[in-house]
Amino acid sequence: MSWTNAEYQEVQKVNYDQAESLTRDESIYVPQNQVFEKSSVRLSDQYFHVYKDRLDRLLPLVLDNAADYWDQHHQGPFRYYESAMEAKEDEICVVAGVLWKKMSLQPDVLKEYSEKRAILPLPKKSFTKEDDSLYIEDVLGSKLAICGLDYDEIKLYCSGVIVAVLGRRVYKEFEAHKIFVPGFPEQIPRTINMEENDKYIVLVSGLNIGRKDVNSLPLELFVDYVCGNAGGSDDHLFQKMICRVIIAGNSLCKEDEQSLRNQTMRFTRKEKSEIADSCKIFDQLLTTLVQSVDVDLMPGENDPAGYLLPQKPLNQWLCRNASSYTSLNRVTNPHKFILDDIEFLGQSGELLNSLLRYVDTSSKLELMENTLKWRHLAPIAPSGTSSVPSDIDPFILESIPHVYFVGNQAEFDTKVFTAESGESVRIILVPDFSETNCAVIVNLNSEDLQCHTLKFSAL
Repeated sequence: MSWTNAEYQEVQKVNYDQAESLTRDESIYVPQNQVFEKSSVRLSDQYFHVYKDRLDRLLPLVLDNAADYWDQHHQGPFRYYESAMEAKEDEICVVAGVLWKKMSLQPDVLKEYSEKRAILPLPKKSFTKEDDSLYIEDVLGSKLAICGLDYDEIKLYCSGVIVAVLGRRVYKEFEAHKIFVPGFPEQIPRTINMEENDKYIVLVSGLNIGRKDVNSLPLELFVDYVCGNAGGSDDHLFQKMICRVIIAGNSLCKEDEQSLRNQTMRFTRKEKSEIADSCKIFDQLLTTLVQSVDVDLMPGENDPAGYLLPQKPLNQWLCRNASSYTSLNRVTNPHKFILDDIEFLGQSGELLNSLLRYVDTSSKLELMENTLKWRHLAPIAPSGTSSVPSDIDPFILESIPHVYFVGNQAEFDTKVFTAESGESVRIILVPDFSETNCAVIVNLNSEDLQCHTLKFSAL
């Protein structure tokens, strides 16, 4: 939808008596963020337990996939070696472990130090190059180069993925014939009642409140529309079917690089005032929303939250008034929940954007699909994405969601893919609202979870 300033003044004359007589549809909400909230920090052990947990939980899955393929295409017992170096040369067998992608463009601290402490320029978008190569590190720590793959296959993988490789050892390399990944996990059953009325959830990200070059009117229009304070009787019938709003990170504006470069150890009085004003505006808008609809508030890269992922919920004092309402849920990033038997999984964008540096693909949707096949949201963590040192790996997927969304993207995009076992997933790229003035709305009662954008124009 698109409104001008004049039209916005006109819609304020709505019949509020009729709007107040409508009751917003309800839904059953079950948060599933325990693994993101309760992962204990083990600074003394660093990241050993993260990798060990990943290997212990995903290695049996790739070996099962390799064994099933072996039974269908090879005769004799399944040949698997814990150490790739134990395999006989030219013997067809399976080795398994963690992938490591050797990338000449990837930043290397030791290399920078050795070259007269020079700071090497970083590629702006990607560390990938056609001379990249893959290695496999087995459960005993042996590392072997993987050969026999062309760049079109290599470019789709990144370090940290748990795999099993079918092939043969050729001297100090392993010639790959086929690579097995963990595959899609199971999906919780979903009940669709076509006799019920439609029900919707709104996904929005990148509000960037406090950004000086952004018109605030589209955001005000969005809040008024969702709350039922704008539009006619037909609009109110639609608005009451919105049962929940997810704010997927970057609610507050991040300072530009130039101001950060010039910043001293202390904020000036003007800077403190601007930050406080942004928080007040955010609190006011959020309070208006939570008075009308349930809201899940996720942190993002620009928000005043912890840098390490998974990010813990935003502090309640950033939205003091809104936090007094039970309809506001301050949640983690990533965020996982079940709404009326539909499992949602979302992140604010850092994990996907970081992964794009290590995988050569032009399709973000394809990369999101691959993370589900790998059963891992961030295989490059902690080396490529800063994550919390923990006794478990919180990014392993135990189930496949019905809806998988990523916030703060340049534009809206979506697709539905179906796994070999029949599970279907709606993948959504949620656009940055401050750039596009668009939110995404998902129909919970449609068979393929149809979604489209709502656009609010200030022109």
